[in-house]
Amino acid sequence: MVKYKECPDCGKTIRSVSTKCRSCANKLPKPSFIIKGECIDCGGIATTGSSGGRCRRCYLLLLSNKKMIPGLCADCGKQLKSYRSYRCQKCNAAINSMIASQIERAHKVKRMIGGYITLYMPNHPRANSAGRIFEHIIVAEEMLGRQISVKERIHHINHNKTDNRPENLVVMSMAEHAKHHLARNITQKSIYFILPMLSHSAREEIESILKAIKGETL
Repeated sequence: MVKYKECPDCGKTIRSVSTKCRSCANKLPKPSFIIKGECIDCGGIATTGSSGGRCRRCYLLLLSNKKMIPGLCADCGKQLKSYRSYRCQKCNAAINSMIASQIERAHKVKRMIGGYITLYMPNHPRANSAGRIFEHIIVAEEMLGRQISVKERIHHINHNKTDNRPENLVVMSMAEHAKHHLARNITQKSIYFILPMLSHSAREEIESILKAIKGETL
């Protein structure tokens, strides 16, 4: 609930969170700058935009008298040509080459994404934004001698995502791959939950049907 009160100057009704009405507040003198303190050099007024507790005049005077002297290289101690530099050109090139070699070695390392092994191949059309691609895609493409389509899926026969041997990979369509995993899930659930509750004859019949389904999807 909004509470109201009277303006202390004119008596108008205002909200309780306000100190004055708008017309009375506009009559107050507005400062041209916000006072921060005294200037440490001349004792004048240091405004918000000053630097180091100085007024603008003393700050500009300090910049004009300041000598920008180049220092020494942090690695070899050689005299630098610019005061903005931290290393000489030779040492800077050596640092950049070392960083580039470290990045290249890090890219060559195999990494896991979602349980699959990935390689760094930024020029491959199937590579992600980080330049990495699944290893089983590269192995399947080398095995078939063509590129794997986006609509195709590579199936691991032993269901081990890290086993990317050519004899363990089968290229399937999306429908065939989904059918295989659906039949595998049905088989596992039937073995653990459904089959123990059936009779011996019904159990043998269902097991034969499941083996036939599983054989079609392989």
